[in-house]
Amino acid sequence: MTEAVVTTGDESVLDAFYNPKAKLAIVACAGGNRNALTGGAFISLRRRRLGSRPDAFVGVSSGIATIGFLMGNGVAPDIKVFAQDMSDKRMFDLTRRFWGGHPFDVDYVERVFRGLENRRGIRAHEAIKHRAPLYAVLGHAQTGKPIIRKAEDAEDIWKLASYGAAVTGFARPLTYRGLPVTDGYFTKHNLPVEWLIAQEQPTDVLVFAGKDFDPKPRPSSWLEQALYRSGYARANSTVQDLIRTRDIRFMQTAERVVTLPRVRVLIVWMPEKLSPIKINEEKSRELVRVGYRTMEALFKRRRL
Repeated sequence: MTEAVVTTGDESVLDAFYNPKAKLAIVACAGGNRNALTGGAFISLRRRRLGSRPDAFVGVSSGIATIGFLMGNGVAPDIKVFAQDMSDKRMFDLTRRFWGGHPFDVDYVERVFRGLENRRGIRAHEAIKHRAPLYAVLGHAQTGKPIIRKAEDAEDIWKLASYGAAVTGFARPLTYRGLPVTDGYFTKHNLPVEWLIAQEQPTDVLVFAGKDFDPKPRPSSWLEQALYRSGYARANSTVQDLIRTRDIRFMQTAERVVTLPRVRVLIVWMPEKLSPIKINEEKSRELVRVGYRTMEALFKRRRL
């Protein structure tokens, strides 16, 4: 895999890790198993003892879990969780639909994040003690409107991480605080930088995109669109339309937020295009290494 460092925006955002006067926020976006790259970057932050520095966190989709691991000063947002547990067919298997089940097993994912499968879950009791708030972006499963919630306790972190990782339309019906919810990447806040700025007024925002930089984004593939129209998924037409254009809207937002006045924004991208469905254990391990080296290269570029 290519190890080129791909960023857009202002790399001086990294200086905020060492500037007590700066207010730094971190956003981890959707990515599925590609979030192993973000996990690798967070290993760099932990080893540099910078995990407690940010003043606010926002997670989208699998990014919620990755941030939970960082906030809890855990040791497994990387190789074993994303390479093994999140690659297991117990998490996602389309053939279950033939037997009237749901392809995405939220209960299994929640057991993983709670540490009940392999004792490498999110240390949520430690994470909730972090001085920074954790906001999670979910999506209303019927209307497609974004739902942003602040984690209030350890139970919240485990639930938000599990529900945020759900594949839209393929999980059993989920209810969070009385609302039908699912993964938030298809919503208008799939890159919630502007919402975060309005909420927390940071001086610097570091974003892990969880996807490659695409100057000419296209609608989701015809195969994915056909899958959502079939009996495999239960997403309605409104949600299907939002899913179809999610990458286009993400890139449009990315182009806008890196030029915002008075706030420095840096987006770290995947070094190449990868499908989360095709990422196996070996590729996940490689992504962890690339993520770690990416973060180290950025710090060295700033001489930090």
